[in-house]
Parts: sequence; C-alpha cells; structure tokens
Amino acid sequence: MNISIVAEGGGIRGAYVFGVAEALWSHYGLHRVDVVVGTSASAGTVAYYASGQHRLGRPVWLNEISSPRFINARNILRNRTVVDIDYMIDTVFKRRFPLDPIALKSSPVRCIIPVESYRTGKIEYIDATESPFDIFEVLRASSAVPIVYHKLVTLGNEKYFDPYFTEPLSLENSYVCGSRKIIILSKPRTRVSLRSARIAELWRPALPRRIYRTLHESDARRNAMMDTCDSLEKDGDVIIAPAALYGKNLDNRPAVIADLFHRGYEDALANEPLKKLIAELKARPRSDFYFPAYL
Repeated sequence: MNISIVAEGGGIRGAYVFGVAEALWSHYGLHRVDVVVGTSASAGTVAYYASGQHRLGRPVWLNEISSPRFINARNILRNRTVVDIDYMIDTVFKRRFPLDPIALKSSPVRCIIPVESYRTGKIEYIDATESPFDIFEVLRASSAVPIVYHKLVTLGNEKYFDPYFTEPLSLENSYVCGSRKIIILSKPRTRVSLRSARIAELWRPALPRRIYRTLHESDARRNAMMDTCDSLEKDGDVIIAPAALYGKNLDNRPAVIADLFHRGYEDALANEPLKKLIAELKARPRSDFYFPAYL
C-alpha cells in the first residue's frame, strides 16, 4: 500500500502544517512518501518536500511569511492586495529560496497541487511531476485567495484560484485513494459554525458569483471533510491536528508563526498512530525509499 501526505492549507496556520512536516523530515527521517498533496498555503510546503528541498521551507515559514512585504493589512486602504502572493512566488520561491522545478519533476514523490477552475467551479489536481504548466504559476494559482488577492491565475487557456474554500483537504482524489494517509490539519477537528456564509454575505456586492458561492459554502464543506477524517482514521489513516484554533489567518507576527510551527512539531512527536506507522514503514522491504540515508 502506498503512503501519502495530505496537508490542509489555511493561511498563516499553514505554519502548523510545516511544523508537522519538519518533524516527519528531521525527527522521523521520513524523507519520501509516494504522494504528497498540499492545498493553498501548504502547496509550497509539499513542493519543497517532494523535491527533496524540505529544509528551504524553514526560513520561508519562519522568516519570509512574517514579512510586511507578504502580508500588509494596510494595503486594503490603498486598494492593493493584502496578501502579496506575487512576492512569495517571484521573490521567495524563485530567487531567495529557489524551488528546483527539475528536481520536482524528476522526484519519485508525486506532488499534487489542487486548484479551482473559475469557469467550472471544479477542483483540478495538477501533477507537478508531469504537468506542462510552470510549477511557479501552479503554486500562484493554488494560493490566489479570493478577497485578499484580487487576481485569477491563467494556466493554459483557463483561469484558476485557491481551492481552499471549496476543498480545504484533498482526501478523495484518485492520487491518494487507497493509500495509507498522513493527514495534517491546520485547524482543529471540531465542526465549525457557518461563519463563512456570513462573510460571503458581507462581501457579496464585491464578489463574482462563482467566488461568492464558493465562500458561502466553505465552512459546511470543511465540516463534511471532518466527517471523512473520522471514517479514514477508523480505517487506519493517521490524523495530526491542533487541539485548538491557534493564530489568525492574517496574523503573521513572528511569534505567532513560531508558536504554530512548534505546536505542529510537538504534536507530530506525540502522535502515537504516527509512531506506529513509522515503525511499520521501517520494517517494510521499501524502507530505503521512505528513509533514504543521503537526503
């Protein structure tokens, strides 16, 4: 049975997800799995992981994400994007801590990045190891959050945006179906009130119909995903999630990010089902694939 990592997005709370990934990499030595899937803020995390460049993600999350160049709430008064995804892609991912597209495409770890089609409203799963699209544009599309980033991203002849509000966790795509999953959540497993519907109503005059519907239904969809998580856990999948709702989506103060990172790391170290899975993987004939000594 294949092993996959499925990571939720969630803005700044993606630092919790990266903390878990750091524990998988540095503490457990799990440098490879068969498939990784990362939504929204976690797309870059899984791309670095799949390319064998996981260590580059640490300065990205602990230093760059906290920069006012990336998130600046004052920009809303200047009619500019609150979250500068272009800075993250063009300056951070391409130049400061360059993600290697060649390493990603040649990796034995299949990297899947979900994006949402603006035309159809459907989620599409882009296989970064095989797709003809520029990986940086795929990452840009995966993080093009409605409201705080006022752009759609073109891939081929279609326009796309961040799929988080429609599918915060990609659990049922064909790439991970049937695999043993390590599911990393950025928020607790508790069901949430339908706050997103109220936000959608507030912004409705300024939102395209497609974006409005997506945002309106997002909390209900995440609640359904938590039901799915409950079922998958009974079937043997591992779920790592914060105990409470730490941080806020746009609060990128260094102390907040560091706290989320450390909580994710410590939760991964304390997760008994994860420890059991790691022991099972080390006993498998393919253990050298999952725990290569040279990475």
